[in-house]
Amino acid sequence: MKILAPCFECTFSSNPRFESQLVDYFDDGVAFVTCSVGHKFAAIVQAQKFEILLNSGASALLDGFTLEACASFSAALERFYEFFIRSSAKGRKISTDLFDEMFKTMAQQSERQFGAFLMLYLLEFKKAYKENPKIRTFRNKVIHKGEIPKNDKATEFCSWVYDEINKIYQSMSDKCDNFCLQEVTMEMNAKRQKNVPNGMRVAIVGETGIFPLCHKDQKGSFDEALEAFQKSREMLRRTVIDPFPMGRHCHSE
Repeated sequence: MKILAPCFECTFSSNPRFESQLVDYFDDGVAFVTCSVGHKFAAIVQAQKFEILLNSGASALLDGFTLEACASFSAALERFYEFFIRSSAKGRKISTDLFDEMFKTMAQQSERQFGAFLMLYLLEFKKAYKENPKIRTFRNKVIHKGEIPKNDKATEFCSWVYDEINKIYQSMSDKCDNFCLQEVTMEMNAKRQKNVPNGMRVAIVGETGIFPLCHKDQKGSFDEALEAFQKSREMLRRTVIDPFPMGRHCHSE
């Protein structure tokens, strides 16, 4: 995955200059960067795991990799259920350490996680969650049977997942006091910062993705979201200048 990382030391120096680089990051959500004048810093991606997976899936879909797009969106939905569970637990004053101790017993079992989500959804909203059955049926064909979907079918599946996540998230936002969304994000940033060596400068970088929580700019439909994501991706490709044209300027540790 890639993110646009500005060098804040250059930006706020006595002789300011703006430099941003498109840098790689992976599962730990941290990119290690060296700017063109030698400033070294770590860029921490402020995006939940499900956001990152949605971005990965949207990029794959736009590039014509339909199997990869569906796999990423399917994984994003599972990680969104985890985000819901974690946020609900935080709203109920469950400590992070206690939650992590509980969650490790179901971390490798998606059905247990979904069951926990169903119960918490019931407790939060006083109604049963109605799963879109088409999502599970299509997912099983792609993930378990290796079916490679055509573009229109993959787009339709990604749209189902996006709509499901958007619908639940808007309900969470309406009852934000019950979910402590900001606290969950702050804890995530702190956890990722543990992967940064002591003494290294740190920049928190918001992900401009297809479902950006930090910007609160979720689109009402998947078509709108995908179009905005595509425009953002194209803009980055046009505007970012590589200050090291002869070699790499970042690495992941």
